[in-house]
Amino acid sequence: MDYQQQLEILQRNLYKLMHDSNTSMRRLSADAGVSPSYVQKLLSGEINPKLDKLVELGNCFSTSSSELLDDSIEPSALRQEINTYLVEFDDSSLEFILQMCKRMKGEKHT
Repeated sequence: MDYQQQLEILQRNLYKLMHDSNTSMRRLSADAGVSPSYVQKLLSGEINPKLDKLVELGNCFSTSSSELLDDSIEPSALRQEINTYLVEFDDSSLEFILQMCKRMKGEKHT
C-alpha cells in the first residue's frame, strides 16, 4: 500500500468516525488541540498528520492511531452507495454537488 492510499484510508476513517459520533470539524479540532483549518486540510488531503496528531485524533474517538489507518473499517452503506454515483460525474457537476452540500450543511446548523 502506498502513501497516498494510506492517506485516503485515514480520511475515510476520520469521516466515518465523525459521522458515527456526530462530531463536527470544529469539535474535533477543539478536542484534538488543532485548528479547524488543520482538520479541514487533513480531511481534504492537503496535509498529512505527524504521529502525535494521529494519536490525539485517535484519542478523540477512543481509538488508536493504528486503527485510524486500518483499511478494514468500511464506510456506511449509504456513503458507499453515494460514492458509486459520484465517480460518474465530471468536475463541473461535482462542484455543483459540493456547493449544494455546503448550503445544506449551513441550513442544518442555523
